[in-house]
Amino acid sequence: MMIGFSVNAQENYEPGYVILQSGDTLFGYIDYRNWEASPEKIGFVLMPGGDKNYYSPVNIRQFGVNNEIYFSAEVEIEISRDITADLEEFAPVKLRTERGFLQALVLGPKSLFFFKNLTDKAQYYIWQNGAYELLVYKRYLLRQDESTSIQVNRKYIAQLALYFQDCPGMKTLPDDLAYNEKNLTQVFTDYYACVDQQAGYEKKADKLGVELGLVAGVSFTNLKFKGDPDYLPGTDYTQSVNFVAGISLNLVLPRNQQRWSVFNDLSYVAYEVSGQVVEYTNPQRYITTATTIGYNSLKLTDLLRYTFPVGNASIFVNAGFSNSIAIQATNEKTTVSMFYGTETIDHGKAVEKSRKHEQSLVFGLGSRYKNWSVEYRLERGNGMSSSVGLNSATTRNVLVAGFRFR
Repeated sequence: MMIGFSVNAQENYEPGYVILQSGDTLFGYIDYRNWEASPEKIGFVLMPGGDKNYYSPVNIRQFGVNNEIYFSAEVEIEISRDITADLEEFAPVKLRTERGFLQALVLGPKSLFFFKNLTDKAQYYIWQNGAYELLVYKRYLLRQDESTSIQVNRKYIAQLALYFQDCPGMKTLPDDLAYNEKNLTQVFTDYYACVDQQAGYEKKADKLGVELGLVAGVSFTNLKFKGDPDYLPGTDYTQSVNFVAGISLNLVLPRNQQRWSVFNDLSYVAYEVSGQVVEYTNPQRYITTATTIGYNSLKLTDLLRYTFPVGNASIFVNAGFSNSIAIQATNEKTTVSMFYGTETIDHGKAVEKSRKHEQSLVFGLGSRYKNWSVEYRLERGNGMSSSVGLNSATTRNVLVAGFRFR
């Protein structure tokens, strides 16, 4: 049974160990952060409530926590930018020596390690001839005449083929072998199957968390117009209060203590507003234009969510966008013209050129306790007008309650 404890909302101590440079092993608790990048230092206590010590790669040889193993090492790292917009026209690798914690992915006669520093560039290593060897990978730009292309140095494929030379079937590896944890780990799994051995340790693959649920709540919708015809911007529309209900899917991203997720919900939403405006000349001459606009829609909301714990509960913030498609629309206008005792009534469309697709920016703040959540959302949409000279805008304040299935 794993026992952990939290000193505050930012700390998460779990059972672990450290191996000092002297070779002594200390068992206690490590402040585990489910690191995406290699930690620069770790917090360690011998017992709950004990004195806290911080260890860097200089102080210790190794530490382990939550079935993850890290080794202190001085390694070469490739420092070229890897973001497509920042690629350089420079093919040779740029190497720098750095000391850090390497995470073990596979341990055995053939071992694989991972390192990512604050530059956010993933690097992989093998253990060979008593040292860590960088698996070389680099993307760069190549200009020829008037064209520019992205080239890739995949030296790591040849390095691995040489590393696995005692397996006849792996002397040649696929040219498109991806430089990532999943694919490189699979190559090591294939190697051990080839030589009929088992790795001493293999890190469990990080999995995407899937949470299904239900959402329901109430929305408060306001509609405004700018442009022509004048009667639409001049109308002070009522606020529409409506029920919201749907299903949700939260995709919890691995690492970073599962604090980042992509939250999606598909909901039934509706609103209907009405109002009128009077163009007054005198008591015998005026025009009253009454409009009613409403949509019943299916709406897909996609949000990037960050969750952080507060005691036994959690608070989350999210932002994203939504797309709704109308399944039923109300778009009515009634014009009553009075001209010196003669009344004329005309019926037509409130918005002459309208669309069924509405897009919105969405911002939210909420809290979750166990399987229940409550959230406030602010949504700013582009309404239904498709006319160049008429802009429509919806503002929604939404209160949503959610239930997550385990």
